[in-house]
Amino acid sequence: MIFSEWLVKSRLKKALDMLNCGMYLQAESELRGILLTLTVQKKGDQKRMPVLFYLAECYMAMGDEKLTNRDLRGALNDFEKGAALGVNFPDIYFRIGRVCREISELDRAEEALNKALSLNPRYVKARLLMSEVYGLKERFDLAVKEYRILGEQGVSCDKDLYQKGIQYTGKGDMQKGYEILKTCFQERP
Repeated sequence: MIFSEWLVKSRLKKALDMLNCGMYLQAESELRGILLTLTVQKKGDQKRMPVLFYLAECYMAMGDEKLTNRDLRGALNDFEKGAALGVNFPDIYFRIGRVCREISELDRAEEALNKALSLNPRYVKARLLMSEVYGLKERFDLAVKEYRILGEQGVSCDKDLYQKGIQYTGKGDMQKGYEILKTCFQERP
């Protein structure tokens, strides 16, 4: 029993070393092997969860590499594999939302971003992307709501521009208010 646990820990360390060296396919294979071993040994979720977490990290790294190479469908596939593991990692859902936004699957982007924000309501990049998705769907009321939340959370922006955008929305011009708030929260070089 002790030897078995030592062997699993040794294999996990090996997989993490592979992951850190960018050997994603080998790390994925090793991590899947560890999961199989733990399943055969009837180990509970407490033993499996760290392995699932690292496997999700592996899929995220593989997806990031594909995203860098503009293989959007491949990246989406890897991110979805990571999400299917059930580790509730907001970054995976953010990445799914980002890719879905780029391939114009706005409903899927909204769904993934909602999941990311449910796991981390202070996830600024997810909230900004959600506002953009709502803007593309011409749901300016929801886009403005996201910007208001960012303002309430104290996210850095031009305060005068923020107030101007809020004033337009107060007058019922949601689209104009959205455009101003979007400019307010854009990242500056």
